[in-house]
Amino acid sequence: MKVGLVLLGMAVGLTGTFCAPHVVAQDKKAISKPVLSKPHTAVLGEMIASTVSGVLATAKASDSPLTVAYDRGSEKVVIVMMGTHGSVDGAKAACETFRKNAMPLVEGVISAQYGVDLDEQSQVVLVYQNRSKANAEVIRRENGQYLVK
Repeated sequence: MKVGLVLLGMAVGLTGTFCAPHVVAQDKKAISKPVLSKPHTAVLGEMIASTVSGVLATAKASDSPLTVAYDRGSEKVVIVMMGTHGSVDGAKAACETFRKNAMPLVEGVISAQYGVDLDEQSQVVLVYQNRSKANAEVIRRENGQYLVK
């Protein structure tokens, strides 16, 4: 059995939780190679998520590592902060600081580049995971409300 890198981080599971990247032991024969030249029709949400990822990285919007993906099922951009706060209050404070400092920039860039207004309340999910605890979800903001896992 060989060890292969399986990226689970760019998909949102059926439970609605965003998984962080993990290294998983896999039989190399069981992993099929993707056809990288296979046509794929990108939707606007995927293009926006890609742009948001670049904007956040360039702007150093958070001390915590961030990942951004588009969830086709919920039709939302999912931003995951991987911080070290284990408490709900600490995670919520980090999310609020991020929202205050980063979201106006993100919304401005998306508006200018794509000609659309990204509605944080209904189109963005912000998830805070504790990277000190195997990326366990601490809190998420969805539809304008904080939800404790």
